[in-house]
Amino acid sequence: MIDISSFQLQAVKPRSVEAIASSEVYRFIVGPEKKEYDIHSAVLANHSPALDAMVNGGLPESGDRIVDWTDVDSSAFLSL
Repeated sequence: MIDISSFQLQAVKPRSVEAIASSEVYRFIVGPEKKEYDIHSAVLANHSPALDAMVNGGLPESGDRIVDWTDVDSSAFLSL
């Protein structure tokens, strides 16, 4: 499993409800149990610079909007 406890998370800037509601939805597949979470990209981008880069920076995950984090523990993911 990947240890995500060292991720530095900080709010980037507030977003309007309209911006959040109209943003693309990303599906995270998390943990060995492959639990699925659908999260708006504006929420992810606002949560941390690293997640902002993931959804807005042209990384492979930004194209298909599916992020496979099966090596991350679900409880750790939910604590982000």
